[in-house]
Amino acid sequence: MIHDVSVIENIISNNERKKLIVDCQDYLRDLGEDYPGLQTHANLHEHYEFFDVIVKITERVSKILKKDLKPGRSWINCDGGYVDHLCWHNHKGFDYSMVYYMKTQPILRNSGTLFSKKFVRAPQNSAIVFPSFLDHTAPTYKFFPWIMRYTMAIDFKCV
Repeated sequence: MIHDVSVIENIISNNERKKLIVDCQDYLRDLGEDYPGLQTHANLHEHYEFFDVIVKITERVSKILKKDLKPGRSWINCDGGYVDHLCWHNHKGFDYSMVYYMKTQPILRNSGTLFSKKFVRAPQNSAIVFPSFLDHTAPTYKFFPWIMRYTMAIDFKCV
């Protein structure tokens, strides 16, 4: 199943990437122990600050997958890799999921996603798109908790 994972490089402009990091700050919250680090609520695609860039990302992913996609949930995570356990999960109920790497430090192995059988690396400003039923988790790098990793996730439905 890991062959169904696609990496899309340079998904948006560097200025758009930096703006996302600034714009998300007021929305990041501690959502409890089930959500390591800080996270926004999963409705960013409904907020005007994020609407245009999410539409742009959706159009790019739709073109690459050759499918008409609509975002159902979207959120941003910010963490320092300091969790002491992996938070395995999937996004069943959606067709495709995407993780966009807004700010990472690849030397720490935080620029990518761990799937059940393989770590898939993607550089900063790239995204990984995969079937939503695949189990995955963010990698940990707890020895450098001051180095923050920013990612955006979008769950898509085929329309």
